[in-house]
Amino acid sequence: MIFIGAVGCECPQEETKEPEATVYKGEYLGLTPPGMQPQVFAPGFICTGLPERDATFTPDLKQFYYSVRLERFTCIVTTRQDENGIWSQPEVASFSGRYSDIEPCIAPGGKKFFFVSKRPLPGEKEASEYYNIWIMDRNETGWGTPYPIGAPVNGEWNVFYPSLTKDGTIYFNKRAGNGNA
Repeated sequence: MIFIGAVGCECPQEETKEPEATVYKGEYLGLTPPGMQPQVFAPGFICTGLPERDATFTPDLKQFYYSVRLERFTCIVTTRQDENGIWSQPEVASFSGRYSDIEPCIAPGGKKFFFVSKRPLPGEKEASEYYNIWIMDRNETGWGTPYPIGAPVNGEWNVFYPSLTKDGTIYFNKRAGNGNA
């Protein structure tokens, strides 16, 4: 612990206590869903002052994924409930952190995880010039290896904001340029 004093003032010698960390427990991190009034989501835990964006829960509400913009790229961060319902400290998802990854989206059935990335396409060594949609399939141990959705969705344009319906229809935005998310 570091104590900083200022010249010319007296600091009381009372014992100071560190504030207790909030424990997030239960469905929706133990928070009340906001309804029609917007609220900051889990301040200091999820919303930390960094540029957080693009959030999704797994259908069972036990895992939460979101994007965080860092200095040079964006990564996908996750937190999950343990067997006692307590949410883990957010950390960079195991598949993210090397390339710019954004916009996580889990299909309604929970079997597919979509996200947008500039990671190299198969056969390429360098990061992609464009954002492309990638998919991971759920297996018995978690999420499988990411693979690109392919043409005609991915290609010579940026592709953003994957969203899926229960019948498997995917909606997305496609635009020219190399984007800098």
